[in-house]
Amino acid sequence: MDAIDRVGPQAASLPVSEKLAKEHTQAGSLRSDVLAACAAAVNELKASRTLIDSLDFENTSLKSRLETEKRMTAILTELNATQKSESDALRKAIDAKNETIAARDAVIVTQDKLIGA
Repeated sequence: MDAIDRVGPQAASLPVSEKLAKEHTQAGSLRSDVLAACAAAVNELKASRTLIDSLDFENTSLKSRLETEKRMTAILTELNATQKSESDALRKAIDAKNETIAARDAVIVTQDKLIGA
């Protein structure tokens, strides 16, 4: 592709120096477009890295929270089992107390019968 093809068909009627000047201007414009695109890409990359760092931090925080929740669930499950065991023990103690009271009442009734006889 020669210089005339790059600057367009209207350049064929221009003198050589104007053709070269127009080609140079277009090349400069292309360079500035490339530089602008590169600068935009750099800014986008910086923003992406910032977002990635933020997401990594959030992911780490969520993993830590998950581990905390797992430990808490295990502790609460153990606490629930302990409370159930304690509740069963209290029921047995109350049943034993009631049996003791019933036995004492039976002894009192028997003693009353012996005294009254």
